[in-house]
Parts: sequence; structure tokens; C-alpha cells
Amino acid sequence: MKELTPKDIERGRHILKNEVTGTDYNTVFQSIVYTILAQREQFQHQVDCFNKMMANELIASPRRCLSRPSEVWEMLRHMSLNKTKFCYILCAAQNYSRKMHNTMVSGINLPREDQIEIRKKIVNTVDGLSFKGASLVMVKCGYPNIVPIDTWIYKWYDHKGNNSITWNNKYVELENMILNDAKLLNLTGAEYQASIWGKSSTYRGTEIVDYFKSKQKLITNFKGK
Repeated sequence: MKELTPKDIERGRHILKNEVTGTDYNTVFQSIVYTILAQREQFQHQVDCFNKMMANELIASPRRCLSRPSEVWEMLRHMSLNKTKFCYILCAAQNYSRKMHNTMVSGINLPREDQIEIRKKIVNTVDGLSFKGASLVMVKCGYPNIVPIDTWIYKWYDHKGNNSITWNNKYVELENMILNDAKLLNLTGAEYQASIWGKSSTYRGTEIVDYFKSKQKLITNFKGK
């Protein structure tokens, strides 16, 4: 039976450190776009599209995105992404208000019950984000014990012979079980998920590190309005 090794955990913490991009209004919007692009896409294809949108200043801010819809669509079409994602991105740009942003970033240190309610608000406000997607956005903001329950988590638990995780279970129930397992390793939920992703994903070593470096450089140098 596979278990997380100290090396896996160290790598997971490194991945998470670079994955958390901050709580600036425009940065959180970019995290939402990143998450929308991730749906049913290969990791590298998602990353390439996101980086190109950043480099072309198409998602500098919600306002910038809404002012250049034809360019956004042409970029997505060129990258063989469908019109549904285009609609979701424009809707996110339109609906991600300052009020929603303040609610999201103010909840990082609130009790878990409040964070669960904030996640529900995100799902209900931003078209195209599931509980998993909203959880990823929250992790990128710095929430330590919100977990994006992705394919790798499901495969990990199935591999370990745990049959209690199925697509029909309630998300919070699954998350609570994952958080309990994380505590046994003295990890946050986000660290645990990142460690499993790093161990299980087909993307290894420098590919992940180079991706984070390129993304962080784009975000750091970006001052769009």
C-alpha cells in the first residue's frame, strides 16, 4: 500500500507554496479563470492557455476581460477550448464583485462552518465553478483546510482500499474524512491534497517547478486594470 513519504510531503508543501497566489482582487479573478480552464483539460494544455491569456493581458482584471471579449474568444478557440468556457469566463468577469471578493478573502481565518458557507456563495455566484473548483480558488487565496477533491484524491483513496469515497457522497463529508487523515500526518488539508497530487500526477519535477516559476513571473509583472 502506498503512503506519503517525507519527500512527498516536502514536495507537496513546495507545490502549495507556489500555488497560493494571493488575495488581490485581480489575482483572485485570475485564479477563477485558471480554475475554469482546468475543467476536463490536460494540465499542460490548461497551463499553456492560462499563460497566453496572461501574457496578452486578456485577464488583467474583470474589466479588461469584459472590454476584449472577441480577443478572449479567439484565444480560447485557437487553443481548441469550447465556447462554454468562454461564457463562464465572461460571466465570472461580470459577476465577481468587490463585495464577493471581500467575503472570500475575509473568510480565511474564520471557523470552518463559515468557510463552507462562503464556498456555497462562490458556487452560487460564479457560473462554471463546482465545489471542487471553488475549493481550488479558495486554496489559491490561502485557505489551509479547504480541499479540492480531484481525480487524484479519488484514485488515492480507491488505491488504499477505502470505498467510502464515491461521486455520490456529499462533498463536505468527504472533505471532513480527508481533513482527519491530514491531521494524522500533521498536515493541513491543502498540504495533504498537494502532496497526493504531487505524488500521483504524471507531471514531475522540473515541469511543475517551471510552470510555477513562469506563472509567478507573469503575475508579479502584471499591473493591469
